[in-house]
Amino acid sequence: MVEMPPNCLHLFSWLSTIRILQKQKREDLKMVYKPGQTCPRSGQYAIVLCSTGRDTGEEATVVKGEPFPPTSKPGLCYKLVDPTK
Repeated sequence: MVEMPPNCLHLFSWLSTIRILQKQKREDLKMVYKPGQTCPRSGQYAIVLCSTGRDTGEEATVVKGEPFPPTSKPGLCYKLVDPTK
């Protein structure tokens, strides 16, 4: 068995954490939320067609823990495009 120096172990742990965060961000960007649902993460949300995910060109800023606001038309949802850091 090969022993890694402590600084290599730290780097490995850091890279693993980065990969987990990147995967979570990719998953967050895929999720679509309906008006009235609780926002899981603060940020800019594109208003998209629920059925296809097609962007309408509109955006809204929503704060974590707050409900997504009503949309201008039925059949529209929210998709995270720029999470707050």
